[in-house]
Amino acid sequence: MIELTKSQKKTARKLINLGLQRECAKFMQSTKDFMNKNASAEDAHDAYLKLYDKVYQFDKHIARRYDGMSGGRYYITVCDLYYDGVLTDEDIREFDDELYNSLKEAKKSFQN
Repeated sequence: MIELTKSQKKTARKLINLGLQRECAKFMQSTKDFMNKNASAEDAHDAYLKLYDKVYQFDKHIARRYDGMSGGRYYITVCDLYYDGVLTDEDIREFDDELYNSLKEAKKSFQN
């Protein structure tokens, strides 16, 4: 496991927060689209149940990824966010070359 320096942890916290903001914004947009699509649904209760499940599943995802965050999980969380496309190459460029290259290699190895 890679041990992050104090400054790398600071950058990781910033990127993890950015990831959370992006995931929430994407979820809010998809929820808005869902609501617009189902606004005149014949079965309002069925639409409600689908919305409830959508919120519940997203909450579980967010909890798994972000709850109980500690310095020991920063690298793997940033790696996951990068692999999932939440963080971009430009985002992780904030790290020094060594960590940047480590993240790029990790992503490449997971894709193969």
